[in-house]
Amino acid sequence: MDRLDSSGLLKTGQITLELTENLAMEKNSEQRQNLLRLKDAGSRIALDDFGTGYSSLSYLKNLPIDIIKIDRSFTRDLREDPSDAAMVNVICDMARTFGMQVIVEGVETADQLTFFRHRTECLIQGYFFARPLPLTEFTRFVTNEATCMARLLQHLQQPNP
Repeated sequence: MDRLDSSGLLKTGQITLELTENLAMEKNSEQRQNLLRLKDAGSRIALDDFGTGYSSLSYLKNLPIDIIKIDRSFTRDLREDPSDAAMVNVICDMARTFGMQVIVEGVETADQLTFFRHRTECLIQGYFFARPLPLTEFTRFVTNEATCMARLLQHLQQPNP
């Protein structure tokens, strides 16, 4: 990381490291110290696939987590399964209480996007916006921002079902 930072190509403050729950569960003080050093250097730490493993709330307390990523398995049936909706709401509320950001994975439909309309602490990720793209297509996609924003605004201006 130091070499990358000193090269001037990328600053550590521009890097977000994602930990899986399995890695976060390891009681490893060296790992914790490394994460703290990265955080002190300006990097952000995200906990990926939150709620899918043997979740322990203690790593939200003991690790320098900035972002919780809610796994798509909770997003998939939000409208049909009240327990998924309740779980997502609890995770979002908990993250907000701890001052963490939330990234919701797997948003593929307008209904799923609508569910998060008023959850301002949540960032949305999923096929609703686009499938993974090669760099050249991604560049074209984001430079055509007007089309992307128009689609999003059109959806957000529709009344809640």
